[in-house]
Amino acid sequence: MFLSKLISYLTPTAHSALDPSNHGMLISTAKRELGVEDILSADSLRILDEESLATYLSLFLVAMAASLLAWLRGLLGSSAPKGLSPEDWRNGDLLGRLVRAKCPDSKEALRDLSEMFTLLRDRLDIAPAVTAREMREGRVDQISLQTFLLQIKHSSRESRSISCSVSGGGV
Repeated sequence: MFLSKLISYLTPTAHSALDPSNHGMLISTAKRELGVEDILSADSLRILDEESLATYLSLFLVAMAASLLAWLRGLLGSSAPKGLSPEDWRNGDLLGRLVRAKCPDSKEALRDLSEMFTLLRDRLDIAPAVTAREMREGRVDQISLQTFLLQIKHSSRESRSISCSVSGGGV
């Protein structure tokens, strides 16, 4: 089941018809549409050891990175990063642009990474996979960065209401 969900998530075309129990079809779909090498057979997918599973899933990282970059380009336009190097995100410029794009109505000042992380938590209800300090100090690896960006990508812009108004004659 995990493989059908992963393929459906990463491919631009809808794959609602993917049969989670048809392992051969899932492996060939991953190869055809995502370029994931078919290092496993349909039979071996049923009884995977942890090392084989980790190796196979690591092949999906390239597809995940491409999906994230396409999303960032669509959201940030010409100011989107060319790649997903954690070094590019250290100073907060890219994250600030991303936070502003996800929260365009936000009036909060974003002077540093800590304020950006607070806004992500408060406005988008994100508990980041990394900390502002780890990012600032360059202690974030590429997989952690991609996980963090996926959290932002899949967050709801209106996940928390900050204000409300009431009108009427009263009680």
